[in-house]
Amino acid sequence: MKYGKAAGIDNISCEMLKALGDFGIDTLTELCNKMYHTAYIPEDLKTSVFILLPKKPRATDCSEYRTISLMCHVLKLLLTVIHKRIAQKIDSEISEMQASFRKASGTREAIFSLKILAEKHIEMQKDIYACFIDYSKAFDSVKHEKLIQAMRKTDIDPNDIALISHLYWKQKTKVRVGKDLSDEVDIKKGVRQGFVLSPSLFNLYTEYIFRKIDDVPGLKVNGENINNIMYADDTVLLAESENGLQNLVTIIEEQSEQYGLMTNTKKT
Repeated sequence: MKYGKAAGIDNISCEMLKALGDFGIDTLTELCNKMYHTAYIPEDLKTSVFILLPKKPRATDCSEYRTISLMCHVLKLLLTVIHKRIAQKIDSEISEMQASFRKASGTREAIFSLKILAEKHIEMQKDIYACFIDYSKAFDSVKHEKLIQAMRKTDIDPNDIALISHLYWKQKTKVRVGKDLSDEVDIKKGVRQGFVLSPSLFNLYTEYIFRKIDDVPGLKVNGENINNIMYADDTVLLAESENGLQNLVTIIEEQSEQYGLMTNTKKT
């Protein structure tokens, strides 16, 4: 753990944990093992603190703020270990068209892929139609039951799934504004932003939305069908005709709604 990270509701910092030395390592290991094998996380550790960060200067509307979850560092330790166990298993399930939160992949690769596809179609005097989709509060809208179903379709160890399930079920938070802290609030959906597992879990979640269009015609490239490029919740749908693009948009909108994700009409 890096120094200087904000503490969770228990106000125990990374520096305090590291100062415990060997005694702390043994105690924390015993505690993490107990939580893992029982798939039970104490309520105090599950309770997080939400802080609001503005997405742009002089933000005034709620939609212009991003919610970050501050968790207890003891729980972060356990979840970091869990993430190392499941990250590769999740990555093997994810489409090559998803460029976010993966090794040797990012926005540059996604933009480059789109640029090459567009240039080749123009060069061959073929039409290309694109629809850029943006979801409203995507990370905050994930349905927990759908997320657990998605994990059960992989070869993730049942113990890991049980622990993650318990983390999300009946979780609570308090909201910090300045120096003031609200009463506890129940969290009924969403993956926590600022939480080590969230990027991988979100990729897995959206994978089962976009698998619905695997065989729907998009662009034909060397015999391959390419109908989307994704970076987290930002997606571009691709087709060689207006009707083809409309078909893709309709399927994705319907499937997304089943998973609780709504398109942002102002940005799509």
